[in-house]
Amino acid sequence: DSTDAFAQAMAKLLTRNTSRTFGGWNLSSGTAGCGDMGGASLNLGGGDFIISAPIVNPCHVCNVRVHGGTLRAGLGFPADKYLIETAVGCPQNNGPGTPEFLGFSELLLDCRGVAAGGLHLPNNLGTNVGPRIFVTGFSQHGISVEVGHEVMIHETWINPEMMSGRQHGGLDPKHYFNGTSGSNDSSGIRLWGADHYLTNVIVFSTAAKSGSELVGVEVAGGGNLLTGVHTWQGSIGIYVCWGEEWPRTAAAGQAHNRIVDSYLDMNRLVACDPTELTIMDSYFLAGGHINLRATPYLHEIKGLSIHGS
Repeated sequence: DSTDAFAQAMAKLLTRNTSRTFGGWNLSSGTAGCGDMGGASLNLGGGDFIISAPIVNPCHVCNVRVHGGTLRAGLGFPADKYLIETAVGCPQNNGPGTPEFLGFSELLLDCRGVAAGGLHLPNNLGTNVGPRIFVTGFSQHGISVEVGHEVMIHETWINPEMMSGRQHGGLDPKHYFNGTSGSNDSSGIRLWGADHYLTNVIVFSTAAKSGSELVGVEVAGGGNLLTGVHTWQGSIGIYVCWGEEWPRTAAAGQAHNRIVDSYLDMNRLVACDPTELTIMDSYFLAGGHINLRATPYLHEIKGLSIHGS
């Protein structure tokens, strides 16, 4: 188990350049700001590591990279945690100390049917995920983006079910999904927030949401762009809805999402009360279709554009 070694490595990494900050705040003096780590990297060196607790990038830490290897959840890993957690301890959304300029690339994140997910990105600004990110075996979300702004996810593969079944002594995710707390709130990628980008991403058959519905990409927020997204199987490929979990303060907040050049493979696109939603040049195979749903919030369609699909 490499948990202690990673904790020591991150502690060493986070001592770098703490006197230099973004935005004029002084982290070393205790003022809330974001310390510039100068691109310090946690390089896995092509290694394969088991961990029993998350690798943590805390609040007030910016300009950090993690790349180049495999992380696997130990069987004692907390069921409600992700293999990599960011913005831990941030008190507010998009405020002073919000992580910026984080990068994750060349990683396989194997949750082994134990961890909630691979990568947790609450309140991140400008975080870059990809290329060559693989997430498997999760019980809640492969990647979860919550609030923040301009998070970019690209060249990424998400599949909760390891196609060859049980792997490396872990639990069988295909079976485990039916019994986890995440089974009623799960998706391959959760994209909650505004102005995020999802590009050239594949999401295979995914975990359950709302009882028996299987969701690939869940979008709640406005101004998001999905392009080149392929969702395979599952009952819902792309789900553009607020849901009861998301605080709906204004209808306009869900507007202006764009889904372009995407491929819904044996599943459907669900849009709730679509407002200024664009669906363009996309392909629906084997019963794939668009499902428009009314909700108690608006029960109306406004500015919906579907063409070339």
